[in-house]
Amino acid sequence: MWSPKTPAAAREIPFDFDPRASLAIERFFEDHDAWPHSRAVVNRRVKAAAEAAVEIDSGSIYPHALRATAATYHAGRGLDMLPLQSLFGWADLRTAQSYIASSGENTARALHMIHSR
Repeated sequence: MWSPKTPAAAREIPFDFDPRASLAIERFFEDHDAWPHSRAVVNRRVKAAAEAAVEIDSGSIYPHALRATAATYHAGRGLDMLPLQSLFGWADLRTAQSYIASSGENTARALHMIHSR
C-alpha cells in the first residue's frame, strides 16, 4: 500500500484545472475499492492504459515518467516554485526550481513580456 515518504507527500492534489484531466483521473480510479492500491497494481494499470492508446510507446510510459512530464508541463505554464513544490510534494524546493529553470517556455514568456512593451 502507498504511504508518503515525507509529511509534504501526504496532500490533496487538485485536478479540476482541466476537465480532461479530471475525467482521466476519475476513470483511472473508478471502482477504487475493487483493486489494491499497491505500486505494482498502479504500474500495471498505467501500462495497460498506455498500451491501449494509439501511437504511444508504452515502454516509455510509467508513473514516474508521467509525474515528471506533469511537473515539466506545469513549470512551463508558469506555475511558481512554491505551488509546484506543494503540488508534487517535494521536500526540497530545489527540485521545483530545477523544473522551472529547465523550462524553455518560461524563458520565452519572459522575453515576450519584456519586448512587447
